[in-house]
Amino acid sequence: MGLTLKKHYTTHKNRLRPEQRRAGLSLIEVIACTTIVAVLLVPIAAVVKDSGKTIRRLENDTTVSQSLRSSSSWLRDTIRPSSILAIQSNLLRIQRPNGKSASIFRKGSDLVIDDGVTASVVCKDVQDIRFKPLLTSDIPAKRVGVQMTISARDVSTGAQSSLSTTVANAR
Repeated sequence: MGLTLKKHYTTHKNRLRPEQRRAGLSLIEVIACTTIVAVLLVPIAAVVKDSGKTIRRLENDTTVSQSLRSSSSWLRDTIRPSSILAIQSNLLRIQRPNGKSASIFRKGSDLVIDDGVTASVVCKDVQDIRFKPLLTSDIPAKRVGVQMTISARDVSTGAQSSLSTTVANAR
């Protein structure tokens, strides 16, 4: 009685040589990776798109605000050394130190200063300009300055801005 043990030998055909090993990804792995990347990229793309819109909107808002500040500063520097001749709600007449008079008013969508010879645009896309006299408490009829409120609108976005400035007369 003899016991025969079978030896299990692997043949050369069944073994994979190092150069025959699988290199690459299976179709399922590629589909899984593509799905994961797509799911991650959609929110990222939405954030980038929305931040771009926000930046453009803020740049336009800043541009309108800067235009109002610049115009208000220029008007303040023009009105301060001048004498105020007349104040109406949407018209200001001043007499400059050189003796020439000028009117500041809105013409269409532009804020204009007109000295009778030249009309200069101070600010564009103005919706409204309001002037209000500043009077002293001791002499009610004496004007010591003017309060200006300029409202403008950005034509591309429709954003509205308003700026109020108080100007005291030097004269």
